[in-house]
Amino acid sequence: VGQLGPSSNYDGVMLATTDGGRSWAVQSLPSTPFGPYPWIRRISCVKVTGYDCWAVAPDYEGVLATTDGGTIWQIQGFSERGGLGVFPEDINFVTSSVGYFVGGDRCGGQGVTECPGFIYKTTDGGATWTEVFDGSPYMDGISCTDISHCWAAASTFTTGVVLASSDGGSTWPGKSLPSFSGELNAIACSPYQGDVRCWIAGDNGTATNPNATQAVLLTTTSSGSCWAPDNLPNPSGPLYGAAASGLSSGWVVGTITPPATAGAWYPTTAGAPPVVTGVSPTGG
Repeated sequence: VGQLGPSSNYDGVMLATTDGGRSWAVQSLPSTPFGPYPWIRRISCVKVTGYDCWAVAPDYEGVLATTDGGTIWQIQGFSERGGLGVFPEDINFVTSSVGYFVGGDRCGGQGVTECPGFIYKTTDGGATWTEVFDGSPYMDGISCTDISHCWAAASTFTTGVVLASSDGGSTWPGKSLPSFSGELNAIACSPYQGDVRCWIAGDNGTATNPNATQAVLLTTTSSGSCWAPDNLPNPSGPLYGAAASGLSSGWVVGTITPPATAGAWYPTTAGAPPVVTGVSPTGG
């Protein structure tokens, strides 16, 4: 998913492959009451008989959905919130029925330190959506490992925040992160043998430093209770997307600095963490 060039007013574009990526075809998208469907931020698919997929665009208050692998896409609505506008940023389905999407309201002004965010949940494949989080900060990404356990990446104007739910979205307590100045753009979590590993991709851009040049990559095991910075090859720039598969396989995408326009793809082959079989302190 993504967008076309400036000549087409950044209309949304959807590409699909059925041969492992050797060839890609453009899929038809529905038009909105305001014109072509806008640029698309994120997509989430689950395997049923074929593939059911959902996608969101930050500039449109609706969810794209298909139940036939993308031959036909339809727009699903959701109850509009108050404020300056609703901007969905990421979506994640864990079954063909249960899914979540996140985003927030664009805001600003003197004394404002973070924009309000939201998390919506569906249990009927997107036919209806219920808001399960309403507050700050602004939500940039979400990743769920089952219908009850989800992690959301959010950003204030100065740093990143991670919220987690273990009760299907009823509560979203915050997680402790290492100190950094920047923002989080995407999160990907994967279950593996009773544990969970997540990667969060971001950059060092803030409201006072919009020209981000450095990558931020945080990783966790232990079901998200402890986070640490991850190493990247140099020179690496801002990161915008992440994917995870199993406890040791992850991918993040972004840019190279310099030049900031170059693309970068970073796979990891990190081994599984060691298993603690005993503790014998010598003091303290």
